[in-house]
Amino acid sequence: MSQLTELTTFLETHLPERVREFDSYMDEVRLVMGRKDGDRNREQTRIGLTTYDGVVMWDKWPYRICDPALLYALVLIWRDEHATDVMDDTGVADPDLDVDVVDEEIAIISITVPMAEEILIQPDPAGAIPYAGRMWQIATPLIDIAEGALITGADGTPAEVDDASAGH
Repeated sequence: MSQLTELTTFLETHLPERVREFDSYMDEVRLVMGRKDGDRNREQTRIGLTTYDGVVMWDKWPYRICDPALLYALVLIWRDEHATDVMDDTGVADPDLDVDVVDEEIAIISITVPMAEEILIQPDPAGAIPYAGRMWQIATPLIDIAEGALITGADGTPAEVDDASAGH
């Protein structure tokens, strides 16, 4: 799932129903060379990146009924929680905002959110991508999630943290 799809779903889920109808699209899409071998156990290889501006736009935002600050907060929160190492590595800029007041009731609001995503491939004999003498397919990024940790206090006493103890 692309970051733009995730942002769109997030906004559709958390905005009031009256402002859930909006456009979202990619603009200024660029391919960036950047091969990087992944974890040998997964056999994923990054062949590059795609960077783009994710645009979300409302033609009729009822700014007197629904404070646009809610929208701004949601975009910033999504960005904060979904920023990736790739976005940090490529120096992706902050979101850009354009507001045009149409009349006493409605404004056109457009938010441009710069994004960067890895293009990953993995070996697959039936894949459609020939590379380095093998056939490959597009891969979904695999994300490691810690299931536990060992934290050592100042006195040198270790304490184990896992899913069961995380909420206590």
